[in-house]
Amino acid sequence: MDAKDLWRTYLRNLHESSRLSYREIAERCDLDESRVARLLEGNRKPSRDVLTLLLAFGYRTDRADADRILTLAGYLPFGPSTRQDFRRGQRLYETWSADAILD
Repeated sequence: MDAKDLWRTYLRNLHESSRLSYREIAERCDLDESRVARLLEGNRKPSRDVLTLLLAFGYRTDRADADRILTLAGYLPFGPSTRQDFRRGQRLYETWSADAILD
């Protein structure tokens, strides 16, 4: 098995152990069933947002498992630094918005 596809194996194992259908996963994530099927069958690589939807809402994984799969898929995990970067970005956005209003 190629290391870059290890995340697919984790996701496939999650799906098999969940005993949920593609339709049930799609409903939980508010995604199209055919899209979920393509992603889970390995025909497409999901974006970080879609993978997060699958992990958080579809399979309801804990943060450690979600971080592991996101990292294996080549995405940033939801670690403390990611949250801090997001908060910094929010503050910058709020500052820019306030500056735009004041100008």
